[in-house]
Amino acid sequence: MNTPIVVDTPEGLRALCDRLLREPVAAVDTEFVWERTYYPVLGLVQIATADRSCWLIDPVGLKDIKPFGAVLSSPDVVKIFHDAQQDLVILNQATGAFPKRVFDTRLAAGFADLSSSISLKNLLEDQLGIHLEKSETRSNWVRRPLDEKQVTYAADDVLYLPELREKLIEGCFTDETRRWQAEEMTQFDDPTRYREKTPEEAWQRVKGIHALRPEQMPVLKALAAWRESLARMRDRPRSFLVNDAALIELAIRQPKTAEGVYAVHGVGARIPARDIQEAVAAIHEASARGPEPLAMGRAMPYSHAELKAKEDRLLGVIAERCRALGLDPALIASRRDAGQWILATDEERRSLPMANGWRRAFYAEIETSTDSVKG
Repeated sequence: MNTPIVVDTPEGLRALCDRLLREPVAAVDTEFVWERTYYPVLGLVQIATADRSCWLIDPVGLKDIKPFGAVLSSPDVVKIFHDAQQDLVILNQATGAFPKRVFDTRLAAGFADLSSSISLKNLLEDQLGIHLEKSETRSNWVRRPLDEKQVTYAADDVLYLPELREKLIEGCFTDETRRWQAEEMTQFDDPTRYREKTPEEAWQRVKGIHALRPEQMPVLKALAAWRESLARMRDRPRSFLVNDAALIELAIRQPKTAEGVYAVHGVGARIPARDIQEAVAAIHEASARGPEPLAMGRAMPYSHAELKAKEDRLLGVIAERCRALGLDPALIASRRDAGQWILATDEERRSLPMANGWRRAFYAEIETSTDSVKG
């Protein structure tokens, strides 16, 4: 391979971006450290072009990589990633630019008779016969200088992506699935994918909320918002302060003192008392509001066993049609999606992701041959 060029000066970065803006495709990856901070610390941005020229942008030396935003947002350059979302969020934070024309090889594989959750290592072996060593996964990417193994590892993650993209486009069974593959990539053009969630939305990522009663949910939501704000302010991982299990336990116990909060396993002992007092106040205020009103809904028309049987039938029909099209069924529906579809009215189905975009054509096709999707 060509020796990667390290880009660690503003002049070098501008020159690279000018070149990339003239390229039809640019493969991109990032390396970062995310162990003791709320936000990931970007350590490297790897770039490769179709001729396997490779550059390593050094955010540690540069401090500012905003010029790369012009490449990221260019509608004329296809940016190729593997498992794009996290990289795109980090690059959006680093550059302020919103991505355009992204191609995700992990997602694309699901349209080419492969798993849509396949690793890059396995995908390269399957499609190109290339074996990657993954010995530097846990490297410290913000420490300098980088050693030879780190440079090789970083470059390998982008060098073969342009060729892999072509294979995955060719690997679609039909022109229709190829169009679906292209349409699926447009989701990355949506700026809302990169919006930072508010603290009030933080409860949605907490694991274990199914264990809570209605009167405990407002407390959990308030505590999740408190933790999120504290984690951002102190630039610490959420779990470093209070883990999810502790949040659930606090919502159940609803302690009225700081000592009661500290007593819950999983609450960081080093959190200052004034911050713990804010948690106590949040518990008091949320518990005083009482349980949230439950959304009015229809009575469950099926027993658990009946619903599972219908989900199994629908998922089986989906899987059979996917085999004929070379699609990964996971691209179409999870069991939860299937359950929502079965229980929804025709009007409600129109708003479900499964009935929009290219998936609408998929469902129209299977609806003509079975009543399974009717519930």
